[in-house]
Amino acid sequence: MRNFLHRSDVIRVAAPYTLATGDGCQVGAIFGMATGPVANGALFDMMTTGVFDITAASAVVAAAGSKAYWDNAARNITNDGRLGILVGVFESNKVGGQVVATIAIGVMVRSGAGAPTPHSADFALTNLDDETVHTCTTALSVNVAGGLTPQPNSIVFPPGTGNLTVTCSGGATINGATTPIIRTFANNRMGVYIFPNPNTPGDYTVTGS
Repeated sequence: MRNFLHRSDVIRVAAPYTLATGDGCQVGAIFGMATGPVANGALFDMMTTGVFDITAASAVVAAAGSKAYWDNAARNITNDGRLGILVGVFESNKVGGQVVATIAIGVMVRSGAGAPTPHSADFALTNLDDETVHTCTTALSVNVAGGLTPQPNSIVFPPGTGNLTVTCSGGATINGATTPIIRTFANNRMGVYIFPNPNTPGDYTVTGS
């Protein structure tokens, strides 16, 4: 192939800050690992795929297979997509208190909502319900709880007949209150969007009428 230049598992870039061997690094939209000590601004070979033990936020709790993000301000791994770019997945469980996480970087990660999940009984959104879609086959309730990290971000389609009731628990609020919110399919044919309020931790915005 005449237009092939080189493999992309190692890319030569300029260091945006001083790096030690094995440090994670973000250059624009690219994330990778330093293969040796690098001075700020110096060119170096950055590994963009593989499994590495990477500095992580101590408070992060994540299950194997969940999405891993790079917080470039704190220069560590997080599971909160609001803090940085998607870089891979947790290869193993990460518990609170650990300051290192085992991450598979550069892997293909499912993007978008994927196929809807049907529900015929009350259910609760979890911290793994990022970019998920749910359909209700009967009247039911969906609950959002406080203390989830990251807070779920989902679309829920009400049933064709009956109501979808959105409730909260564990210190969470919805639209700034604890009052359940009722939505119908007739008024929300594009689904009800449930997502974190970026200005108020623990609060969820519920769209529709």
